[in-house]
Amino acid sequence: MLRRPRSRAPDEDQLRPTALRLLAQREHSQQELRAKLSQRGFARAAIDQTIEALCEAGWQSDARYAASYLRARLARGYGLLAITAELRARGVQPNDIHTALTEESPDWHSCAAEQLRRHFGQPLTAELRKKAYRHLIQRGFRHEEAIAALDSLTEDD
Repeated sequence: MLRRPRSRAPDEDQLRPTALRLLAQREHSQQELRAKLSQRGFARAAIDQTIEALCEAGWQSDARYAASYLRARLARGYGLLAITAELRARGVQPNDIHTALTEESPDWHSCAAEQLRRHFGQPLTAELRKKAYRHLIQRGFRHEEAIAALDSLTEDD
């Protein structure tokens, strides 16, 4: 949603309540929160200070954001490569990504197979098998996971 530019800068005493309101709606990475607050016209130094205070108080956590994001993307049928790339693009540090993946420890082969069942749900012809493979690769699954999922779908039928 595009916002009209403000005619004056917002009051700095509104920074913390605005940040908390954003965090109450859903988890945000530090980078996302910084961008949203910056769009609202708050000063960079004040934003950094506020985000640091929110992290110390436990209101904002990139590790918690990574875990939440991972669960949401798994539910939508995305693979490891896509999820990690998206988290990196959102400014989440690799150690937070690794922690989230370790705690969740998804079975990527079964996730890929489930995505195929949901998306195709029928016996796969040779042409449809190629399409299914491309679908899984575009969703961020690795080659081995895509092949295993295709084989499991063929074996079940």
